Amino acid sequence: MRISAMFDERIVDKPSEFQIGRPGYPDMRFGYGLHTRFGQYVNGVQIPGILKPLLKKGSVTRAGNLEYDGPFPSSLKVRAV
Repeated sequence: MRISAMFDERIVDKPSEFQIGRPGYPDMRFGYGLHTRFGQYVNGVQIPGILKPLLKKGSVTRAGNLEYDGPFPSSLKVRAV
C-alpha cells in the first residue's frame, strides 16, 4: 500500500516510474511554500556527495531488501558490480 500523496495518479503523472524531467512541485517530502523543510537544502548537498563515489564504481545493484522503520524506508544495501 502506498501511503504517500506523491503516488496519487490524479496529481502525479505515472507516479511509479522514475522520470528525470519530472517537475518538483508534486514532491511534498520537504513541504511547500512557507512550510518548506530545511532538510531539502542539506540533502541537496549530502545525497550527491554519497551517491557520486558509489556511482563512479560502475553499475550498482541491490544487495538486500528495502528495510522500513514504520512507514518510512530506512535502509537499502547496494553493491557495485
